[in-house]
Amino acid sequence: FQGPDRGFWIAGIVLFMLQSSQEIGLELERARMQSKQFAVNSSLRSVLRLVITVILLKMGWGVWGLLVGAGVAALVPNIYAWYSTWRHHPARLDRDVFKALVSYGLPLLGVYALDSLIGQGSRLILNHYQGTEQTGLYSMVLDLLKQIVQIAVLGVNLAIFPLALRKFKENDNEGAKVVLKRGISLSLALSLPLALVFAAAPDQSSIVFGAKYRGAAPAIMPAIAFAMLLAGIKQFYFDLAFQFGYKTNQQFGINAVAAVVSVVLNFLLIPRMGLAGIAWATLWTYVVATGLSAWKGRAVFAMPWPWKETGMVAIASVAMIAAIRLLGSLPPLAALTIGAFVYGIVLLGTDYLGLRSKVMRKVKRGR
Repeated sequence: FQGPDRGFWIAGIVLFMLQSSQEIGLELERARMQSKQFAVNSSLRSVLRLVITVILLKMGWGVWGLLVGAGVAALVPNIYAWYSTWRHHPARLDRDVFKALVSYGLPLLGVYALDSLIGQGSRLILNHYQGTEQTGLYSMVLDLLKQIVQIAVLGVNLAIFPLALRKFKENDNEGAKVVLKRGISLSLALSLPLALVFAAAPDQSSIVFGAKYRGAAPAIMPAIAFAMLLAGIKQFYFDLAFQFGYKTNQQFGINAVAAVVSVVLNFLLIPRMGLAGIAWATLWTYVVATGLSAWKGRAVFAMPWPWKETGMVAIASVAMIAAIRLLGSLPPLAALTIGAFVYGIVLLGTDYLGLRSKVMRKVKRGR
Protein backbone atom coordinates (compact mmCIF):
# COMPACT_ATOMS: atom_id res chain seq x y z
CA PHE A 1 0.00 0.00 0.00
CA GLN A 2 3.01 2.28 -0.31
CA GLY A 3 3.99 4.51 -3.21
CA PRO A 4 2.00 5.88 -6.15
CA ASP A 5 -0.17 2.76 -6.48
CA ARG A 6 -1.70 3.14 -3.01
CA GLY A 7 -4.81 4.85 -4.36
CA PHE A 8 -5.41 2.07 -6.88
CA TRP A 9 -5.15 -0.55 -4.13
CA ILE A 10 -7.72 1.25 -1.98
CA ALA A 11 -10.04 1.84 -4.93
CA GLY A 12 -9.73 -1.81 -5.94
CA ILE A 13 -10.68 -3.04 -2.46
CA VAL A 14 -13.68 -0.69 -2.28
CA LEU A 15 -14.79 -1.73 -5.77
CA PHE A 16 -14.42 -5.40 -4.86
CA MET A 17 -16.63 -4.94 -1.78
CA LEU A 18 -19.29 -3.00 -3.67
CA GLN A 19 -19.47 -5.48 -6.54
CA SER A 20 -19.48 -8.47 -4.19
CA SER A 21 -22.33 -6.94 -2.20
CA GLN A 22 -24.33 -6.36 -5.36
CA GLU A 23 -23.73 -9.92 -6.58
CA ILE A 24 -25.12 -11.21 -3.28
CA GLY A 25 -28.19 -9.04 -3.79
CA LEU A 26 -28.66 -10.33 -7.33
CA GLU A 27 -28.38 -13.93 -6.14
CA LEU A 28 -31.01 -13.23 -3.48
CA GLU A 29 -33.35 -11.91 -6.17
CA ARG A 30 -32.70 -15.04 -8.26
CA ALA A 31 -33.44 -17.28 -5.28
CA ARG A 32 -36.71 -15.43 -4.68
CA MET A 33 -37.44 -15.61 -8.44
CA GLN A 34 -37.82 -11.82 -8.61
CA SER A 35 -37.02 -11.79 -12.32
CA LYS A 36 -38.12 -8.21 -12.98
CA GLN A 37 -36.12 -6.79 -10.08
CA PHE A 38 -33.10 -8.88 -11.12
CA ALA A 39 -33.33 -7.58 -14.67
CA VAL A 40 -33.70 -3.96 -13.52
CA ASN A 41 -30.74 -4.07 -11.13
CA SER A 42 -28.38 -5.89 -13.49
CA SER A 43 -29.37 -3.61 -16.40
CA LEU A 44 -29.03 -0.51 -14.21
CA ARG A 45 -25.47 -1.52 -13.32
CA SER A 46 -24.51 -1.99 -16.97
CA VAL A 47 -26.07 1.29 -18.14
CA LEU A 48 -24.63 3.35 -15.28
CA ARG A 49 -21.18 1.86 -15.77
CA LEU A 50 -21.19 2.62 -19.49
CA VAL A 51 -22.57 6.16 -19.20
CA ILE A 52 -20.46 7.29 -16.23
CA THR A 53 -17.27 5.74 -17.59
CA VAL A 54 -17.68 7.36 -21.02
CA ILE A 55 -18.37 10.76 -19.45
CA LEU A 56 -15.36 10.57 -17.12
CA LEU A 57 -13.05 9.33 -19.88
CA LYS A 58 -14.09 12.27 -22.06
CA MET A 59 -13.30 14.54 -19.10
CA GLY A 60 -9.78 13.11 -19.03
CA TRP A 61 -10.00 10.96 -15.89
CA GLY A 62 -8.21 8.03 -17.53
CA VAL A 63 -8.09 4.81 -15.52
CA TRP A 64 -9.81 6.54 -12.60
CA GLY A 65 -12.80 7.04 -14.88
CA LEU A 66 -13.07 3.26 -15.28
CA LEU A 67 -12.79 2.66 -11.52
CA VAL A 68 -15.23 5.39 -10.50
CA GLY A 69 -17.72 4.36 -13.19
CA ALA A 70 -17.67 0.75 -12.02
CA GLY A 71 -17.91 1.83 -8.36
CA VAL A 72 -20.89 4.15 -8.80
CA ALA A 73 -22.62 1.57 -11.00
CA ALA A 74 -22.35 -0.94 -8.14
CA LEU A 75 -23.15 1.57 -5.38
CA VAL A 76 -26.54 2.74 -6.67
CA PRO A 77 -28.14 -0.76 -6.80
CA ASN A 78 -26.60 -1.45 -3.37
CA ILE A 79 -28.37 1.58 -1.90
CA TYR A 80 -31.67 0.35 -3.32
CA ALA A 81 -31.03 -3.18 -2.01
CA TRP A 82 -30.30 -1.85 1.47
CA TYR A 83 -33.48 0.23 1.50
CA SER A 84 -35.74 -2.52 0.13
CA THR A 85 -34.24 -5.63 1.75
CA TRP A 86 -31.20 -5.50 4.01
CA ARG A 87 -32.46 -2.91 6.52
CA HIS A 88 -35.23 -5.33 7.49
CA HIS A 89 -32.70 -8.04 8.41
CA PRO A 90 -30.24 -6.95 11.13
CA ALA A 91 -26.78 -8.50 10.83
CA ARG A 92 -26.10 -11.37 13.23
CA LEU A 93 -23.83 -14.41 13.17
CA ASP A 94 -25.54 -17.81 13.01
CA ARG A 95 -22.79 -20.32 13.75
CA ASP A 96 -24.58 -23.28 12.14
CA VAL A 97 -25.25 -21.34 8.95
CA PHE A 98 -21.69 -20.02 8.96
CA LYS A 99 -20.24 -23.54 9.24
CA ALA A 100 -22.49 -24.78 6.44
CA LEU A 101 -21.46 -21.88 4.21
CA VAL A 102 -17.77 -22.52 4.86
CA SER A 103 -17.96 -26.26 4.16
CA TYR A 104 -20.04 -25.66 1.03
CA GLY A 105 -18.40 -22.47 -0.19
CA LEU A 106 -14.68 -23.00 0.35
CA PRO A 107 -14.43 -25.77 -2.29
CA LEU A 108 -16.29 -23.49 -4.72
CA LEU A 109 -13.74 -20.77 -4.02
CA GLY A 110 -11.07 -23.30 -4.95
CA VAL A 111 -13.03 -24.23 -8.09
CA TYR A 112 -13.01 -20.64 -9.33
CA ALA A 113 -9.32 -20.26 -8.42
CA LEU A 114 -8.50 -23.35 -10.49
CA ASP A 115 -10.62 -22.03 -13.38
CA SER A 116 -8.49 -18.91 -13.28
CA LEU A 117 -5.33 -21.03 -13.18
CA ILE A 118 -6.46 -22.94 -16.28
CA GLY A 119 -7.21 -19.73 -18.17
CA GLN A 120 -4.33 -17.54 -17.06
CA GLY A 121 -1.74 -20.30 -16.70
CA SER A 122 -2.10 -21.34 -20.33
CA ARG A 123 -1.61 -17.73 -21.44
CA LEU A 124 1.55 -17.40 -19.37
CA ILE A 125 2.96 -20.57 -20.94
CA LEU A 126 2.04 -19.35 -24.43
CA ASN A 127 3.63 -15.97 -23.71
CA HIS A 128 6.82 -17.72 -22.57
CA TYR A 129 7.18 -19.72 -25.78
CA GLN A 130 5.51 -17.52 -28.42
CA GLY A 131 5.55 -13.94 -27.13
CA THR A 132 2.94 -11.30 -26.42
CA GLU A 133 1.52 -10.97 -29.95
CA GLN A 134 0.45 -14.62 -30.14
CA THR A 135 -0.83 -14.47 -26.56
CA GLY A 136 -2.91 -11.42 -27.41
CA LEU A 137 -4.42 -13.15 -30.45
CA TYR A 138 -5.31 -16.26 -28.45
CA SER A 139 -6.80 -14.20 -25.61
CA MET A 140 -8.90 -12.15 -28.00
CA VAL A 141 -10.31 -15.21 -29.80
CA LEU A 142 -10.91 -17.11 -26.55
CA ASP A 143 -12.62 -14.26 -24.72
CA LEU A 144 -14.85 -13.31 -27.65
CA LEU A 145 -15.94 -16.88 -28.42
CA LYS A 146 -16.54 -17.48 -24.71
CA GLN A 147 -18.92 -14.54 -24.56
CA ILE A 148 -20.74 -15.51 -27.76
CA VAL A 149 -21.04 -19.28 -27.24
CA GLN A 150 -21.69 -19.29 -23.50
CA ILE A 151 -24.12 -16.37 -23.32
CA ALA A 152 -27.05 -18.66 -24.14
CA VAL A 153 -26.07 -21.26 -21.53
CA LEU A 154 -25.55 -18.55 -18.92
CA GLY A 155 -28.85 -16.84 -19.71
CA VAL A 156 -30.85 -20.06 -19.49
CA ASN A 157 -29.04 -21.00 -16.27
CA LEU A 158 -30.04 -17.71 -14.66
CA ALA A 159 -33.68 -18.49 -15.39
CA ILE A 160 -33.72 -22.24 -14.78
CA PHE A 161 -31.52 -22.69 -11.70
CA PRO A 162 -33.89 -21.05 -9.15
CA LEU A 163 -36.82 -23.12 -10.48
CA ALA A 164 -34.86 -26.37 -10.26
CA LEU A 165 -33.54 -25.47 -6.81
CA ARG A 166 -37.05 -24.84 -5.52
CA LYS A 167 -38.16 -28.26 -6.78
CA PHE A 168 -35.11 -29.82 -5.12
CA LYS A 169 -35.83 -28.08 -1.81
CA GLU A 170 -39.38 -29.45 -1.98
CA ASN A 171 -37.88 -32.97 -2.28
CA ASP A 172 -39.19 -33.19 -5.84
CA ASN A 173 -36.00 -34.50 -7.43
CA GLU A 174 -37.75 -35.71 -10.57
CA GLY A 175 -39.40 -32.32 -11.01
CA ALA A 176 -35.99 -30.65 -10.67
CA LYS A 177 -34.56 -32.97 -13.32
CA VAL A 178 -37.41 -32.14 -15.71
CA VAL A 179 -36.65 -28.43 -15.32
CA LEU A 180 -32.91 -28.99 -15.75
CA LYS A 181 -33.37 -31.18 -18.82
CA ARG A 182 -35.56 -28.59 -20.48
CA GLY A 183 -33.01 -25.93 -19.62
CA ILE A 184 -30.06 -27.74 -21.17
CA SER A 185 -32.20 -28.55 -24.23
CA LEU A 186 -32.85 -24.85 -24.74
CA SER A 187 -29.18 -24.03 -24.11
CA LEU A 188 -28.08 -26.55 -26.75
CA ALA A 189 -30.48 -25.13 -29.31
CA LEU A 190 -28.87 -21.71 -28.87
CA SER A 191 -25.19 -22.52 -28.22
CA LEU A 192 -24.40 -25.58 -30.36
CA PRO A 193 -25.14 -23.89 -33.71
CA LEU A 194 -23.04 -20.90 -32.66
CA ALA A 195 -20.08 -23.13 -31.84
CA LEU A 196 -20.54 -25.05 -35.08
CA VAL A 197 -20.61 -21.87 -37.16
CA PHE A 198 -17.23 -20.81 -35.76
CA ALA A 199 -15.85 -24.34 -36.17
CA ALA A 200 -17.16 -25.28 -39.62
CA ALA A 201 -17.62 -21.91 -41.32
CA PRO A 202 -14.65 -19.84 -40.08
CA ASP A 203 -14.40 -17.75 -43.25
CA GLN A 204 -17.90 -16.36 -42.71
CA SER A 205 -17.94 -16.21 -38.91
CA SER A 206 -14.55 -14.49 -38.66
CA ILE A 207 -16.28 -11.20 -39.53
CA VAL A 208 -16.76 -10.71 -35.77
CA PHE A 209 -13.00 -10.10 -35.50
CA GLY A 210 -11.16 -7.01 -36.61
CA ALA A 211 -9.53 -7.01 -40.04
CA LYS A 212 -6.11 -7.37 -38.38
CA TYR A 213 -7.01 -10.78 -36.91
CA ARG A 214 -9.19 -12.34 -39.62
CA GLY A 215 -6.26 -14.06 -41.26
CA ALA A 216 -4.98 -15.85 -38.15
CA ALA A 217 -8.14 -16.35 -36.06
CA PRO A 218 -9.82 -19.08 -38.21
CA ALA A 219 -6.93 -21.50 -37.57
CA ILE A 220 -7.74 -21.76 -33.85
CA MET A 221 -11.48 -21.00 -33.91
CA PRO A 222 -12.78 -24.60 -34.28
CA ALA A 223 -10.99 -25.99 -31.21
CA ILE A 224 -11.71 -22.95 -29.05
CA ALA A 225 -15.38 -22.78 -30.08
CA PHE A 226 -16.05 -26.36 -28.97
CA ALA A 227 -13.88 -25.88 -25.86
CA MET A 228 -16.05 -22.95 -24.78
CA LEU A 229 -19.22 -24.93 -25.52
CA LEU A 230 -18.03 -27.77 -23.30
CA ALA A 231 -16.88 -25.34 -20.60
CA GLY A 232 -20.34 -23.77 -20.51
CA ILE A 233 -22.12 -27.13 -20.36
CA LYS A 234 -19.84 -28.25 -17.54
CA GLN A 235 -20.09 -25.10 -15.45
CA PHE A 236 -23.78 -24.35 -15.91
CA TYR A 237 -25.15 -27.90 -16.11
CA PHE A 238 -23.10 -30.92 -15.02
CA ASP A 239 -21.45 -29.09 -12.11
CA LEU A 240 -24.89 -28.39 -10.65
CA ALA A 241 -25.02 -32.05 -9.57
CA PHE A 242 -22.34 -31.38 -6.95
CA GLN A 243 -24.09 -28.23 -5.78
CA PHE A 244 -27.47 -29.93 -5.43
CA GLY A 245 -25.82 -32.88 -3.69
CA TYR A 246 -23.68 -30.72 -1.35
CA LYS A 247 -20.50 -32.36 -2.70
CA THR A 248 -18.64 -29.28 -3.87
CA ASN A 249 -15.39 -30.88 -2.69
CA GLN A 250 -15.73 -33.36 -5.57
CA GLN A 251 -16.23 -30.46 -7.98
CA PHE A 252 -12.96 -29.01 -6.68
CA GLY A 253 -11.21 -32.34 -7.28
CA ILE A 254 -12.37 -32.43 -10.90
CA ASN A 255 -11.10 -28.91 -11.54
CA ALA A 256 -7.77 -29.84 -9.92
CA VAL A 257 -7.39 -32.70 -12.40
CA ALA A 258 -8.34 -30.35 -15.25
CA ALA A 259 -5.73 -27.82 -14.13
CA VAL A 260 -3.00 -30.48 -14.16
CA VAL A 261 -4.12 -31.68 -17.62
CA SER A 262 -4.08 -28.10 -18.89
CA VAL A 263 -0.55 -27.38 -17.65
CA VAL A 264 0.86 -30.67 -18.99
CA LEU A 265 -0.79 -30.34 -22.41
CA ASN A 266 0.28 -26.73 -22.80
CA PHE A 267 3.90 -27.55 -22.03
CA LEU A 268 3.76 -30.48 -24.48
CA LEU A 269 1.87 -28.88 -27.37
CA ILE A 270 2.78 -25.19 -27.43
CA PRO A 271 6.52 -25.71 -28.18
CA ARG A 272 5.60 -28.13 -31.00
CA MET A 273 2.48 -26.50 -32.48
CA GLY A 274 2.53 -22.90 -31.33
CA LEU A 275 -0.86 -21.18 -31.32
CA ALA A 276 -2.64 -24.34 -32.50
CA GLY A 277 -1.10 -26.19 -29.56
CA ILE A 278 -2.77 -24.03 -26.92
CA ALA A 279 -6.09 -24.25 -28.79
CA TRP A 280 -6.00 -28.06 -28.77
CA ALA A 281 -4.77 -28.11 -25.17
CA THR A 282 -7.75 -25.96 -24.18
CA LEU A 283 -10.18 -28.25 -26.01
CA TRP A 284 -8.83 -31.47 -24.49
CA THR A 285 -8.74 -29.92 -21.03
CA TYR A 286 -12.47 -29.24 -21.20
CA VAL A 287 -13.18 -32.63 -22.78
CA VAL A 288 -11.59 -34.24 -19.72
CA ALA A 289 -13.20 -31.82 -17.24
CA THR A 290 -16.70 -32.13 -18.73
CA GLY A 291 -16.45 -35.91 -18.99
CA LEU A 292 -15.35 -36.22 -15.36
CA SER A 293 -18.09 -33.87 -14.19
CA ALA A 294 -20.77 -35.83 -16.06
CA TRP A 295 -19.43 -39.19 -14.86
CA LYS A 296 -18.74 -38.38 -11.21
CA GLY A 297 -21.88 -36.29 -10.90
CA ARG A 298 -24.15 -39.24 -11.68
CA ALA A 299 -23.34 -40.77 -8.29
CA VAL A 300 -24.29 -37.52 -6.53
CA PHE A 301 -27.31 -36.21 -8.46
CA ALA A 302 -27.88 -37.81 -11.85
CA MET A 303 -28.30 -35.05 -14.43
CA PRO A 304 -30.46 -36.23 -17.37
CA TRP A 305 -29.11 -35.67 -20.86
CA PRO A 306 -31.57 -34.88 -23.71
CA TRP A 307 -30.25 -37.26 -26.38
CA LYS A 308 -33.29 -36.89 -28.63
CA GLU A 309 -33.10 -33.09 -28.51
CA THR A 310 -29.35 -33.21 -29.11
CA GLY A 311 -29.96 -35.17 -32.30
CA MET A 312 -32.54 -32.63 -33.48
CA VAL A 313 -30.19 -29.71 -32.86
CA ALA A 314 -27.34 -31.56 -34.61
CA ILE A 315 -29.49 -32.20 -37.72
CA ALA A 316 -30.61 -28.57 -37.87
CA SER A 317 -27.03 -27.36 -37.34
CA VAL A 318 -25.68 -29.54 -40.16
CA ALA A 319 -28.38 -28.15 -42.47
CA MET A 320 -27.37 -24.64 -41.44
CA ILE A 321 -23.67 -25.23 -42.15
CA ALA A 322 -24.50 -26.82 -45.52
CA ALA A 323 -26.54 -23.75 -46.48
CA ILE A 324 -23.78 -21.35 -45.39
CA ARG A 325 -21.15 -23.23 -47.39
CA LEU A 326 -23.35 -23.45 -50.48
CA LEU A 327 -23.79 -19.68 -50.29
CA GLY A 328 -20.07 -19.03 -49.86
CA SER A 329 -20.07 -16.53 -52.74
CA LEU A 330 -22.48 -14.25 -50.88
CA PRO A 331 -21.32 -11.63 -48.35
CA PRO A 332 -20.62 -13.37 -45.01
CA LEU A 333 -23.45 -11.62 -43.15
CA ALA A 334 -25.99 -12.62 -45.82
CA ALA A 335 -24.82 -16.25 -45.79
CA LEU A 336 -24.99 -16.40 -41.98
CA THR A 337 -28.48 -14.88 -41.95
CA ILE A 338 -29.80 -17.41 -44.46
CA GLY A 339 -28.08 -20.20 -42.53
CA ALA A 340 -29.80 -19.09 -39.32
CA PHE A 341 -33.15 -19.08 -41.16
CA VAL A 342 -32.54 -22.64 -42.42
CA TYR A 343 -31.62 -23.72 -38.89
CA GLY A 344 -34.83 -22.29 -37.48
CA ILE A 345 -36.99 -23.92 -40.17
CA VAL A 346 -35.44 -27.37 -39.67
CA LEU A 347 -35.72 -27.10 -35.88
CA LEU A 348 -39.34 -26.04 -36.23
CA GLY A 349 -39.94 -29.01 -38.53
CA THR A 350 -38.64 -31.44 -35.90
CA ASP A 351 -41.11 -29.95 -33.38
CA TYR A 352 -38.24 -29.14 -31.02
CA LEU A 353 -39.52 -28.79 -27.44
CA GLY A 354 -43.02 -28.80 -28.87
CA LEU A 355 -42.37 -25.50 -30.65
CA ARG A 356 -44.21 -26.40 -33.86
CA SER A 357 -47.20 -27.71 -31.91
CA LYS A 358 -47.40 -24.46 -29.94
CA VAL A 359 -47.22 -22.39 -33.12
CA MET A 360 -49.95 -24.47 -34.76
CA ARG A 361 -52.22 -24.14 -31.72
CA LYS A 362 -51.81 -20.36 -31.76
CA VAL A 363 -52.57 -20.26 -35.49
CA LYS A 364 -55.74 -22.30 -34.96
CA ARG A 365 -56.83 -20.02 -32.13
CA GLY A 366 -56.23 -17.01 -34.37
CA ARG A 367 -58.69 -18.41 -36.89
